[in-house]
Amino acid sequence: MKSQHLFLAFAFGLGLALLLALPTARADAAGSLRYVATTGRNAIPVGGGLFVLNDCKTSTDPCRTVQHAVNQAAANDEIRVATGVYTGVQASSGMTQVVYIAKSVTIRGGYTTTNWGTSFPLTQPTTLDAQGLGRVVVITGSVAPTLDGLVIAHGNAAGQTDECPSIHGTASGCGGGIFVYAASPLIVNSTITDNVASAAGSGTGYGGGLYLKNAHGAVISGNVIISNTARLTGFGDGGGLHLNSSSAQVRANQFLNNYATLQATNCWGGGISVYYGAPTVEGNILRGNWVNPSGTNYPGAAIHLWSASGTYSGNQIAENHGQSAIWLSRGQPRLESNQVISNATAIGVELFSGPGVATLANNIVARSGSQVIRAEGQSGQALTATLIHNTLVGPGGGSGIYVAGYTTLFVTNTIAVSATWGITNVSPTSATVSADHNLFWANTYPGIQGTNPVSGDPRFVNPAAGDYHLGPGSAAIDAGVLTTVTIDIDGDPRPIGTLPDIGADERRMYAYLPLVLRNY
Repeated sequence: MKSQHLFLAFAFGLGLALLLALPTARADAAGSLRYVATTGRNAIPVGGGLFVLNDCKTSTDPCRTVQHAVNQAAANDEIRVATGVYTGVQASSGMTQVVYIAKSVTIRGGYTTTNWGTSFPLTQPTTLDAQGLGRVVVITGSVAPTLDGLVIAHGNAAGQTDECPSIHGTASGCGGGIFVYAASPLIVNSTITDNVASAAGSGTGYGGGLYLKNAHGAVISGNVIISNTARLTGFGDGGGLHLNSSSAQVRANQFLNNYATLQATNCWGGGISVYYGAPTVEGNILRGNWVNPSGTNYPGAAIHLWSASGTYSGNQIAENHGQSAIWLSRGQPRLESNQVISNATAIGVELFSGPGVATLANNIVARSGSQVIRAEGQSGQALTATLIHNTLVGPGGGSGIYVAGYTTLFVTNTIAVSATWGITNVSPTSATVSADHNLFWANTYPGIQGTNPVSGDPRFVNPAAGDYHLGPGSAAIDAGVLTTVTIDIDGDPRPIGTLPDIGADERRMYAYLPLVLRNY
């Protein structure tokens, strides 16, 4: 598996910009500083063939390994690690990894032995490299450590199955790069790359880059998660990240070129997979992720949810490959203000089976398959979903919204354009669609229009460039009905006029004063 260097260069630059507004440390009580360098030593000779352990507190005499510094550290200590590559795995509590953390310590990379004061992780990388011999980092217990400015590379969790899930088959490994169990880490400003949850063996690999279970206070923010794989040779689930019963915060990361599996076989979630819990997944870029090399037949190329709730908002989802860009099943997730544009998928957003109520508000889904939204319940697992203020753009065929059996769907203030069918219900005896104040345009047939339908050109500003804001004269302006949604995809207030606009965008109106009046 090769890293995509062009992606990486782009990711580093954008990641740095995103980090400017992000916290990089918790406000814990100050502890001691400890130092690690590739030129350091873990033991200090005292004569007669005897040694004492280096406590890593002297910057001119740093320790050699991060694990030794962690062992020496007390809670709230900060370990500063100089640039270089740190290898070597060891066993702890039945697991094998480069660094095992069961303390609330901070590990920060990007220093040099001549400058321990300022970290430059982009130009002075600190790499923890498992060389395919185990995981890179394990974090466990009721602790809240910080990882900041590190490169986490070449982890392989094959055969390490404790606390792995089994929802898609017995695990063959989970958490190749970072494994978190029952802890609340802060993971920021780092690159997590070329890790696998499982490279061999039978079963399913879960979480190539990261795997978190019962990690309810975890924060993953401002990282580049690139070229990770859940499983090399069989079933895979969660190429970049797998969240299992973890109400974590996943903010402003980039998930690039991750794979659920490298074989044309069963797989789920190229970028992110979520099972249970109610995480916040916000402001991330998910680009170029795959379910498998063929990119077909399996769901959730970017995001895959199973029985999960939480909020998924402000994410940019593009150029992902699979059956669907986003796949939701059961739970009560809320998808809001996401841009799902130009994915190599058959379905943009796929809603499959209940129970639970999924809510989609202020999303743009365009150029991502012949079925922009597909909603399908199952006998005994009826699906209920609410769509409010979405902009749905088809490829000139297919369906804006495709509704199959055992589904109750509420669609309000939504634009459905450029499809054969605007809204189609293929199983009228077992599905119900309630539609109100929706706009249909450039469809061969509008399909189910419901009450107060609107027909007219939405006049998108520049759809070829992915700009689906409403332009002057749009038929969507002031054509909706008041709902509980009070902002639009950009955070602008809704409505700006008397009534809200239909679709994800609430058009802002500008008043331009004559030049002569601007000086007063």
